[in-house]
Amino acid sequence: MYEQFFRTLLKEGKDILFVDMARAMSSSIGNCEEAIRRLSMQYPERRIHFLENACITGGLGILVMKMAELKEQGASMDDVISLGERIEQKISHRFLCDDLQWLRKGGRLSNASAIVGTLLSIKPLMTVRSDGTLFAFEKVRGRKKAIHRLAECGAEDIDPEHLPDEMWIWHADCEQDAEGLAAYL
Repeated sequence: MYEQFFRTLLKEGKDILFVDMARAMSSSIGNCEEAIRRLSMQYPERRIHFLENACITGGLGILVMKMAELKEQGASMDDVISLGERIEQKISHRFLCDDLQWLRKGGRLSNASAIVGTLLSIKPLMTVRSDGTLFAFEKVRGRKKAIHRLAECGAEDIDPEHLPDEMWIWHADCEQDAEGLAAYL
């Protein structure tokens, strides 16, 4: 599918900058790289660049949006790549996993741990490390305590000397919790 999609763009005479999460989070990266290798030989006049990074979901969306904004201002591909490389490590991913069954299904938690954690109302607070791997940096009992602790950790990420221009809070059908988190931050 990568090859088919990329080929369509290359036939239109377009260069490609493909941005995706790290191979630690996606098993399809090898397929992407193989497609790029084959197509680079078939279209040597075109440029295909793959920017692997440590952003996921909302963070990846923000990264791509910022890169697209720069491109729309007329920046070169090299400048857009440079921006992506600079800001991807500045995007902080902190989130809580409310349902441990998703971690179990993803192979990140054993059945026994998921059952015990669910019974004890354990909420792992997660982040994405610079190598693109998920990491539970803390475990909190109870949803309200977990959201409060997540807010504290998010506030710790903010450098008061260099306040960010914007902050994004993503949620999965828990708007009231997201609004409370925003008010705290």
